[in-house]
Amino acid sequence: MDRIRNDDWKDDQSLYNILTEKLKAGYQRGEILQLVQKLYPIYAWSKRTFDRRIEYFGLCKRDNEGTLQEAVAAVTKELEGPGILLGYRAMHQKLCQVHNVQVPRDVVYGILGNLNPEGLEARQLGFKKKKAKGHFASLGSNFVHSLDGHDKLMGFQNWTFPLAIYGCIDTFSRKVLWVKVWTSNSHPKYPGLWYLQYIKRTNMMARKIRIDKGTETVEMTAIHAFLLQKTLNLTDDEATESVIFGPSTSNKIERWWRDLHERLENFYKPVILRLKGCGIYHPSVKFDRDIMAYVMIPILQKEIDIFVDLHNNHRIRKQDAVELPDGIPNHIYECPEEYGLEECGVQVSDADIALVESKADIADENEDYIDFQLRASCDRLLPNGVENDGIYNAFVRLKSNLNAHRLSSSHQQASVMPSLS
Repeated sequence: MDRIRNDDWKDDQSLYNILTEKLKAGYQRGEILQLVQKLYPIYAWSKRTFDRRIEYFGLCKRDNEGTLQEAVAAVTKELEGPGILLGYRAMHQKLCQVHNVQVPRDVVYGILGNLNPEGLEARQLGFKKKKAKGHFASLGSNFVHSLDGHDKLMGFQNWTFPLAIYGCIDTFSRKVLWVKVWTSNSHPKYPGLWYLQYIKRTNMMARKIRIDKGTETVEMTAIHAFLLQKTLNLTDDEATESVIFGPSTSNKIERWWRDLHERLENFYKPVILRLKGCGIYHPSVKFDRDIMAYVMIPILQKEIDIFVDLHNNHRIRKQDAVELPDGIPNHIYECPEEYGLEECGVQVSDADIALVESKADIADENEDYIDFQLRASCDRLLPNGVENDGIYNAFVRLKSNLNAHRLSSSHQQASVMPSLS
């Protein structure tokens, strides 16, 4: 491909956006240069050219004009939500990426020391007991994807709350590829659908997947083996060997689930347990479960999406006796050759994906987790949605109003029924 050696890059909004995004996320200049060389090969690139272009866009220096007041306000807001579970490094990254407040990391440390000293102390080195680290090896990006369900918010025997999570991580880069919140993750049609949706969105699949050997992974296993066999002309045995079964404790995504639980989910557990403890929410009543799903799933999905983005753009520090590279997951995933390995993914055609869609026993991609009439009623009562600090009141309001409407409708139907006497 011929490279453009003129000024066309000056009007390339997508180039400006990715330079701004990566600089804000804390990428080093060399890492950004490697990314844009791959994403924009039509332009000529060198270190000097890169420096000139970010200077042209006004990005040559970090914006350190964020005031202390802005930082305090942003941290205060985060401490009112799941941000109360973050350490100062994660909080600094969230201020930069989500709130667009650029202040030094030690300033964030000082603010947290004033506003949440107990939480800061609890995360200090040596406060927690540490487990011995194991070893893990990979050939590069998209060589192995680890997929697993996460049930910590579902409560006793995974049925108290309809808040199930399922996700996928690239084991080499530790980039979280997708996470889905739903009312269930144990029926095979849902993980199968979410896995196929990712392949359809990216036209890419891993050489191998690592999953639990359970009923929920049946469709996913069939989809992966079929597509890999058809794309690479593998034998049945070779396709079968591309699926690695093992316990959850050996799954690479388990480490990330722990972070998610400690830094996000623990914020929501008290409020949903309070609803249950006060007798407002009844786990065995479908009406209550549907309202809980309506209130909680959009909030969880939004916050987890932010958490995923922060994780994928944070810098993994070098660890002793760990064979995986240190760096930023997004960069490791996009540029595996910079870490001595290679891209291992398999390109999948739209025709093969369409064929799987027609044959697989998976859920309808337009399926909702609650009845459409109930959703419409909830939307009318809460047109602006629900915020983190309004979960309890939103649930109470929905249940009381919709219960009254149901009782009124039942009474009217009973009054017009003919007498049996």
